[in-house]
Amino acid sequence: MANSSTFVSDVLPALLLTFAFGVVGYFIFRWLRRIGTISRGRQRQGPLPSYPHHVIAKIMDRIGPMERGSKYGDPLVHALVAQRMGTVTGGGTQMDKAGAIVWVGLDLELADLEGALHFTQQRLRELGAPGGSLLEYRIGDQKVTVQIA
Repeated sequence: MANSSTFVSDVLPALLLTFAFGVVGYFIFRWLRRIGTISRGRQRQGPLPSYPHHVIAKIMDRIGPMERGSKYGDPLVHALVAQRMGTVTGGGTQMDKAGAIVWVGLDLELADLEGALHFTQQRLRELGAPGGSLLEYRIGDQKVTVQIA
């Protein structure tokens, strides 16, 4: 009976700890492998194309940065890249003096200021960009503003 007590108090905690480290290690391995797979996939595709037209989307939505990405940035970049019309290069949040969010922005590079701009405008409407949202860009020294919704 003393041997059973020794097993439970001495050996069982070590076995449970080893099992726990194994499980955690497995998930870390899978996570690291997934990251490696994604980066290898990008390397095979080659560098992302460069698009000549810088456009800023000012979306009059008072949401935080994480929501901005999931609601607007991620779906828009997937649509633009799939159509070879452009990409999303960044984003930001405009706040007032009190710290409240006024609008959110997306930095875009588009292939052209006709089809790709119209596509972006339409896609942002579909994603729920509220009234007053704008696309801004420059032609030479002239600032151009187009309503999204």
